Amino acid sequence: MGPEKNVNISDYMKQAARESRILISYVARHSSAALDSEAAKTLIRSQYKMERNDWSPEDELRFWNAYDKVASSIKPVSIESLKAALPDPLSDEDDGKKKKSTEAASSVSKYRRLTAVSLVLLLLAQIYWINGSDLTAKIDKLFTRIDAVSLNIDKRKQDKNHADLEHDIEINKLVNEKKALIQEFGAAYQLLQDWNRFWQILIFHKQFEAEITHYARKKYEHDMERIANEISEILVALKTGDMAPDVSKAKRNALERLRFEGKKRTFEQEFDKERNKLFLTRISAEFVIRSLQIYGLPLLYGLLGAIIYTLRSLAVEIKNLTYTRHSETKYRLRITMGLLAGMAIGWFLKPDDLSVAGSLSPMTLAFLAGYNVEALFAVMDKFIEMISKFGPGAQKKPPPAETEKEAGA
Repeated sequence: MGPEKNVNISDYMKQAARESRILISYVARHSSAALDSEAAKTLIRSQYKMERNDWSPEDELRFWNAYDKVASSIKPVSIESLKAALPDPLSDEDDGKKKKSTEAASSVSKYRRLTAVSLVLLLLAQIYWINGSDLTAKIDKLFTRIDAVSLNIDKRKQDKNHADLEHDIEINKLVNEKKALIQEFGAAYQLLQDWNRFWQILIFHKQFEAEITHYARKKYEHDMERIANEISEILVALKTGDMAPDVSKAKRNALERLRFEGKKRTFEQEFDKERNKLFLTRISAEFVIRSLQIYGLPLLYGLLGAIIYTLRSLAVEIKNLTYTRHSETKYRLRITMGLLAGMAIGWFLKPDDLSVAGSLSPMTLAFLAGYNVEALFAVMDKFIEMISKFGPGAQKKPPPAETEKEAGA
């Protein structure tokens, strides 16, 4: 009696037979490894036997032995990597349908788009950060120069007679310089408000308004109420008309002084509002700039480093035909770790090291940390090991046992 035939061939075996032909095609056409003719003959015959439903356990055993020989000859390439990196050589090319792209091609396309988006985000964030840093630094510098010029003007006015002030060339020169500085300050301040408007829109925050503190507003209202009451009393007294001329003149002078004081207090309040708005604008801009310095830019540089490593590794795997769907999981985790590594650089460095002038080193470190995550983890492991060894909770090694002295003769 011949070997027992099993006509109920599983789909798994049929798929394995189809994959065996892909292996044989790769070895014959692309691989430098020699094709085992006996193993290839067994694999090809197995598929034809399956089509005739002429299949037995002995045939399956011979099939898997041959399959193992061919698969082992092309390692680290595997059937999974061949299916992911190369078009199916057994697919029907004349069916009129567009060929489906391979998993490797889809992965390359996806990471190319991710690279483009990351570069655009990094470029925009870098430009936004530099512009904000320059504007805040310029405003501080102009503020200091305006104070210095005002001080020089007051000093020269004290040294000159009142009649000579209008004809003093140096004073006029300083006054014109102050006007130019104030105009430049106003332009920089307006640009900084526009700069702030971008992040305010992103977080749905309304633009800063000219306001004063509750105490300053109450004090202004109290002063204006007092001035209004005194003006009202003077007006009532003037309407009676039964007072000496010198008293009436004094009342009118007091009325003018009170009206001038009211205008002055109103001007001071508006000035306080604008100054408070200036401080809010500048302080909030410095906060956003510092956040970009410590977190945003290192994170983006770490992401870029991880993406470049991923593209480089992906190119090598596709060239060597070792890319599999498991590689995709590895690359996704790598990009996530690159983000965290870049942010970790921002944590470890001092904020003063992240200035515009010294931006090259921290951002380069963030990029390198994203590209080579293993190096950062190795440093962290060494640091933790050192803390564990020399920390306050470290256990001291027991002293070595003393050697016994030999007995005397």
